[in-house]
Amino acid sequence: MSTTPAFEELTAVDQDLLARAQRMLVGLADPGVARRAEAAGYDAEEHEAGWRAFEVASGRQRPFGVLLQVATASDTAEAPGLAARYGALDAFENKWFPRARMAIRRFVANEVRDRVEAAFFAELAQQPLGPGVVGSVARFLERLEGLAASDAPGAAEAVASLQKKGLDAAEVARMQGLLAEARALGPSAPPPAELAGQVEAMNAERRAALDTLRRWLNDWSLVFRDELPHNDRQRLGLSRKGGRPRKVVEEVEAEVV
Repeated sequence: MSTTPAFEELTAVDQDLLARAQRMLVGLADPGVARRAEAAGYDAEEHEAGWRAFEVASGRQRPFGVLLQVATASDTAEAPGLAARYGALDAFENKWFPRARMAIRRFVANEVRDRVEAAFFAELAQQPLGPGVVGSVARFLERLEGLAASDAPGAAEAVASLQKKGLDAAEVARMQGLLAEARALGPSAPPPAELAGQVEAMNAERRAALDTLRRWLNDWSLVFRDELPHNDRQRLGLSRKGGRPRKVVEEVEAEVV
């Protein structure tokens, strides 16, 4: 089962960056500030670069249709009761995968033990809590059935040991029922690869825009703090009360959190 595509969340530092960049860009629309900024080397190309990076970083260029597709895929993946099924299957994994390995090692004859263990756990491993447990538990139950039918010396004893510890027919039936419920509640089809690719491309574009915007803001913040008068710096968000300058964005995290 494929992972549901998701847009990356903005961090507190990212949100602070966007707020400060927007304040500067809006402040620079004042004719007087614009004239004084131009004297410091700021021009139309720089203004456009700032706005372009801000728009992408803020998510302005994400098509609304794609946002709805991602929301729909996420809603389907989080169907009511599905998380509980995943949790029960995950608990089964945590309990019985290591016990099955130990039973094989204890009861299967020395000469075939390694081969039986390798066959039982081939491409079978515990999965993180989530959709992956459906496939891994289903495969485990298939392997358990195969072990019970095996003529390998000690295989029957290994299965009997697991049954004695609680992995009996009733428990297997319970797991089969949970698997059926999880499949019914889960997505009827995985999110299309095209959608996942679009989302990842937009995430990468936004990360790049945030980096571009950060460097743009830090560059001009340094210049404007030196070149513009106090009132202009306040309008652009470059001075706090009392005229104390703000830190550049790379240093702001400690102030935000």
